[in-house]
Amino acid sequence: MQIAEQAAKATTAVFAALDLSPQEGQAEEVHRIIENAIIDRLRECESRHAEAAAACCPEDKSLAQKITAEMRRSNQALIANLSALR
Repeated sequence: MQIAEQAAKATTAVFAALDLSPQEGQAEEVHRIIENAIIDRLRECESRHAEAAAACCPEDKSLAQKITAEMRRSNQALIANLSALR
């Protein structure tokens, strides 16, 4: 599921849980906040994975760097796709 789709579902769930109908602009603002929170967590996860790659391959820094670079490319593509949907 795309981040934008997940944010949209979460936005709908938030307003439903509060038993509210969003006023003009509120749904978009909540959607943006949720998207940004997901992206922030994704970046934190990327950082932890890079640290794990470096820790598991201390004798082969080249392999750890390749793993880290590939994870970053994948995450950047995901974020770029999300940004294009805005």
